[in-house]
Amino acid sequence: FEGWPDGRDQIARRLALNPSWKRAYFQDLAALQPTTLYLRGEVARSLARYDGENRDCTLVAPLVWEMPQKLGYAEAHDVWRDYCQGGKTVSAVADPGFENVRLARPITPFDWRFPERGEIEVIAAPESGFSGTTLTVSSTAPGRRSFGKQLVRLAPGSYRASWRAL
Repeated sequence: FEGWPDGRDQIARRLALNPSWKRAYFQDLAALQPTTLYLRGEVARSLARYDGENRDCTLVAPLVWEMPQKLGYAEAHDVWRDYCQGGKTVSAVADPGFENVRLARPITPFDWRFPERGEIEVIAAPESGFSGTTLTVSSTAPGRRSFGKQLVRLAPGSYRASWRAL
């Protein structure tokens, strides 16, 4: 069924009914051929329409982690954007206000990642008067250290990076 658009749509409709095999469909993907992996991604993108606001990015996370190795980051990004971000066009930095930040174990390759070294401490907390989440970073390491990174998919062109820090 995955090989045809109507078949993929029918699989997505059935997955939206929360069958017992829903989570299993998006796991144990390492043995799949790239074409089949791509088609699973297309099912996930269709499922985003049927799951509406009930989308849980942890459902498709195994797929999004597996896709870059066999297909590339563009395909993984499309699944992540459509399912995890609700199809919203995201800016270059997908979570600039850190609203969806997880300090440990990112769900997908496109989430913020923070070091797991004892010399750098990162604390995420809400801040009054600010719509996002503030990060408080402290370090006992000598010199400069990176404290956060995010994989960003950019189209070819010129860019200007800027930020505000206190």
